[in-house]
Amino acid sequence: MEQIDRHNLKDALATLSVFYNAPEITTEQRQDLLDLLDALSREVVFSRQHILDLPYVVAPGETLEQVAKRYDLPPEILARINSIDTTTPLRSGEKLKVVPGPFRAEVDLAKNELTLFLGDLYAGRYPVTFGAEPSPSPGVFQVIDKQKNRNYYGNGVQIQYTDPKNPFGGYWIDLGQDLCIHGSSSSGQADSKLGCISLSPMDANDIFGMLSRGSQVTIRR
Repeated sequence: MEQIDRHNLKDALATLSVFYNAPEITTEQRQDLLDLLDALSREVVFSRQHILDLPYVVAPGETLEQVAKRYDLPPEILARINSIDTTTPLRSGEKLKVVPGPFRAEVDLAKNELTLFLGDLYAGRYPVTFGAEPSPSPGVFQVIDKQKNRNYYGNGVQIQYTDPKNPFGGYWIDLGQDLCIHGSSSSGQADSKLGCISLSPMDANDIFGMLSRGSQVTIRR
């Protein structure tokens, strides 16, 4: 709280992020911790304030994709943070908010939760459900590929990406070993056992835009 009072928000987020997985804190303390972490991550990571790094000055002819690659970020999250469109050309001399990527994720099988981190800094949490194709098991993985609007194939069944029952819900993140993080059926009628690590449609859009190829994903109990 002293760091927050001194407006050292990055230091406060770093201090509190250490305790995110601490087993010794009480339920009440954990809720207070999560409330502070959520508020701090919104300001430090996702606001337009240049807290983590100096503003990035766009060079002549530079694209959003090039800037994003420099910081190990998907262009979608850079566009979101700066409230611009991924298709809008950048202006020479324009100042962008940047964060040092890549993001990484932890999936907690016991809590049904996916937590994002930017390095060691907490960056948000999302509820998840688990399917059986296969059921995820503990381990450390990397994002191998990402695709939007992927058809579903499994158990001799093919579901087109346009079908509201497609369990991927428009977003598919490949972790290898048949594991994936994905969206969910927009119809709400898909078999809950289909797929692997499922997010709501809105959350899947967020996670797809923040995890890049090579991002680490740790699954633990």
